[in-house]
Amino acid sequence: TRSGRVTGVQTCALPIYSRLGKMDKIDVYQPSQFSKTKGGQVMAEMRKRNRFVKIAFIVAIFVIGTGMSTAHAGDLGTAAINAAYAGLYQAQSQEHSGKSLYYNSSTYLYNAYVYMNSVRAYAYDARAYAYRAYYSSGSEYAYYAYQYAANAYSHFGDARTNAYNAYISHKASDIYLALIRGSYASWDIVVTLYYAAMGS
Repeated sequence: TRSGRVTGVQTCALPIYSRLGKMDKIDVYQPSQFSKTKGGQVMAEMRKRNRFVKIAFIVAIFVIGTGMSTAHAGDLGTAAINAAYAGLYQAQSQEHSGKSLYYNSSTYLYNAYVYMNSVRAYAYDARAYAYRAYYSSGSEYAYYAYQYAANAYSHFGDARTNAYNAYISHKASDIYLALIRGSYASWDIVVTLYYAAMGS
């Protein structure tokens, strides 16, 4: 007690902190406060990026559908589609990473890692098809699509490693690294999508 006269065993007298490190202390049952926390800000940013990638995906499909005028358009179109899927899955991965910060949940961490595996696979295919288009045509669009897809694939690999480390160690630093590197990769994959769609 506050008087200090209790000499027996005390329970629930100490504040409980998250094992993910220093986080803002809020009541889980007051979601209105969530937007004021770091986790809330991360998730808000992830929702914005998710909407942006979905719009980019729709635009890419439209451009590809109205293009297809060159011999390498098929490969670049496939690269664009794979890049769009990589972006969509990346948005999901980062949203789950943000939720893991708020809910202190290993389940969300694992989901982020699983999504990241899919992201990297799509980025790999985007890189491969963009390279094939460049090799067969020498297209400048294909070249830049390949370069940005290669960068995205590398960053996604780093983000996946950080996501896995976060799941194992439950360290907030690993989660933030996954989010940061994932953000770099998200930019690269959107630029890949642009060049691949424009060239197809």
